[in-house]
Amino acid sequence: MNNLAYQHNIEEIDFETVSDEILEQNYHFSMVIRKENDPDEPDLPQDLWMKIMRQVDPKYSNYRWMIREGKKVIALATLTTVPETAPNYETDKHISFLRVNVLPDYRQQGYGSRLTITSILNIKEIETITTVFSEAILESGKKFNEKFGGKVSQTGSENRLRLDEVNWDLINNWKQAGEQLGEREDVKIEHFHDCPEDILTEYTDLYTETMNQQPLGDYDGKIIVTPQSRRDDEQREKERGLLWYTMITRESDGSICGLTEMYYHPSTSHKGYQNLTGVKEKYRGRGLGKWLKAHMLEWYYAKYPDIKYITTGNATTNKPMLSINDRMGFKKFLEGTSYSFKKEDLVSKLNL
Repeated sequence: MNNLAYQHNIEEIDFETVSDEILEQNYHFSMVIRKENDPDEPDLPQDLWMKIMRQVDPKYSNYRWMIREGKKVIALATLTTVPETAPNYETDKHISFLRVNVLPDYRQQGYGSRLTITSILNIKEIETITTVFSEAILESGKKFNEKFGGKVSQTGSENRLRLDEVNWDLINNWKQAGEQLGEREDVKIEHFHDCPEDILTEYTDLYTETMNQQPLGDYDGKIIVTPQSRRDDEQREKERGLLWYTMITRESDGSICGLTEMYYHPSTSHKGYQNLTGVKEKYRGRGLGKWLKAHMLEWYYAKYPDIKYITTGNATTNKPMLSINDRMGFKKFLEGTSYSFKKEDLVSKLNL
């Protein structure tokens, strides 16, 4: 390890309580890292980023360490664990997530290794934690994970749909086919911002089911959304100014059979965010996913005609969703790799 890496101290930092000055230093660091992946993307507004970083989410416990050169952050590690307050604590308490970023000019000098050692030491004696996940987009990050014995867990990509390249005839055909299905079988589409109280439990159960049906690589926990966690998420998104749109399909008996959701934020008015689309397994094969996505896209674009593109993320093994997205015109923008480590292997590799 390069001796230069030891010329700067490692400082533990809590984004929720740290001074505005230090959080601002981390904002500038974060925007440099962000620009590497997407040089043309404008910076997030500083006040919005700082508000997001100070928000408390009971589903996660975040531990951070930074290295500074003067008042400039040059490296940052974030270790995330699952606290007892999380709805998925029992299924995920053995899992942690580690992200290490270093400014380009300071790479391959040992800063990332020092932060990795500090992070793993933090969980070394926690017997319940046995697995560490990490991810990388840049080639340097992939090599860093491989150096420590990371096993490829899954590959995925950010895919983008430019609105000036959409095949609107196809979208209209999908929508019409869905409407015909709706007339034949009395299936309806509804939409909401906050989930209505009378369907909250049913909706969160469906969300949990469909979220866990997608390929998740070596992740052996479970993503769980409860009525309370949904309400907590809705409140956090409102506080940060995010608009959260959901559409659902309902069968003739009223049961929810499918969903799709998109986000919009005024500070990033040039793009929209497509999140989960899912159909309950027993209702698949009828075009519900295509109907939901077509209906949402048409409605969303009519509401926000100035957006340039829609962004979404997919595992490269999620063939059903990629098939729909490819036909809509989504194209790969960035590809990332997630890695899994056994904690005991990392402890041995790092001589801890």
